[in-house]
Amino acid sequence: MVYFLGNGYFSAIILLILPSLAFSAFFSIRRSWLLYGPLVDLFCLWRNRFDLPGTQYSEFYHYAPLTLFIILIIGIIVELVMYVHSVNQSKNYFKEISEAKVQKEALMFNESALKDSGMTEAEQDFFRSEMRKHHAKYEYLCDIPNKVKLTIPNYKKDMTIMNGIFNELLNAPEQLLAASDFLYQDLPDYLNIVKGLVNLSDNVVKDKEDETVIEKAEVELQKLSGNLEPDFKKVTDNERKELVKSLEQAKSVRERVNEGKD
Repeated sequence: MVYFLGNGYFSAIILLILPSLAFSAFFSIRRSWLLYGPLVDLFCLWRNRFDLPGTQYSEFYHYAPLTLFIILIIGIIVELVMYVHSVNQSKNYFKEISEAKVQKEALMFNESALKDSGMTEAEQDFFRSEMRKHHAKYEYLCDIPNKVKLTIPNYKKDMTIMNGIFNELLNAPEQLLAASDFLYQDLPDYLNIVKGLVNLSDNVVKDKEDETVIEKAEVELQKLSGNLEPDFKKVTDNERKELVKSLEQAKSVRERVNEGKD
């Protein structure tokens, strides 16, 4: 090999880059040229006491090993930086996953509230049926893969509001009509978009069209997320009215008491 290449700096340099080229076929270019190649070159130079073609020039004895050593140090630094960056990314990812977790609550009917609602037996059966049907949609949303949860803009907040709406309905069944926008429009739309995201997440290869669809889905979910708070307010509107009524009654009582003292 040495005789084929001949003598001189060029042939020596060719020999020095051969290990990096060989490693590039099996490992990443970064590691091949910054770690594995220079490491093998330094080892070979040490074993051969720097006796390579062209090394009759004294400069080569000094600059070649020094250059390879500097490249190796740079490679080690790059690997350390990338490792630290990877660890930080992993921590952030698991933090996001942890924040995206929601506590799925089982559907528990408040029989006392149902009796006090004034509903007939048939209406109570209808209420139970509707709650089971729509709560199943909420349960599906709670159980989607973590990678899909992270693509939904306000996932945890949305699930919290949805759970709050169901809890309000279970404790005040007569508010079923007030939740019609949520049950029959916003929740089904939210569910259908998320199902589409789940299906896309199963694709091993994603093209630009998939990315465009995902972006549009995120925008639509953001809009639906904005509808959930008004949906919750509709369901709890009766409670606010009752509170205002109680405050007015308390104020009226205080005024009468004060008038009596005068």
